[in-house]
Amino acid sequence: MSSNLGASFALGPFFWRFLDSRTDSLPPEGRCLVDPWWDDEPTLRYRNLADRLEPHLDIHHVHLASWFLARLWYLSAGTIEPALNVQAGHGVADGGHYLAYAVVENAQQQGIAELLIEGMPNYLRVVIDYRSQQLDPEALLDCLSQHLLAEPWQLAVCRIHIHDPEQPHNPKLYGWDGKHLLGQG
Repeated sequence: MSSNLGASFALGPFFWRFLDSRTDSLPPEGRCLVDPWWDDEPTLRYRNLADRLEPHLDIHHVHLASWFLARLWYLSAGTIEPALNVQAGHGVADGGHYLAYAVVENAQQQGIAELLIEGMPNYLRVVIDYRSQQLDPEALLDCLSQHLLAEPWQLAVCRIHIHDPEQPHNPKLYGWDGKHLLGQG
């Protein structure tokens, strides 16, 4: 197993592993994946998970990225933290957004998708960067949505500050302090 993979956690039939650094290829069991830039479904790349979540949550849209982060932190028992590229709760990213990469595996521990998770105060998206031809992307997003919404207020206390180099005095804050979602709003 590649050293850039964190511990896995299960959501339905899928196993998720957050990457603690971006790689150009998946572990050996996932190298047969198809890049959606070149396959027959280029619009897959931009399907928005927020559209599936927002109607079911009573939160302002600017807090969606914080809710999503705290929910994933809870579901993954914190294994998302190394993937966020933060040190002592602080990170740097153009635009002040957080990024995390994940590999999704099937029950046979074969990589079937690679995802980019991106959160900002005004949006959230989950991008299917690569996927196997056998994976139904709608099934993957449906499974993720169902597990996120099953117990939507089971959140982990977490806090990250992301600094935009162009706006150094205006860091973006994401997470859950145990009572409130963090950030603007």
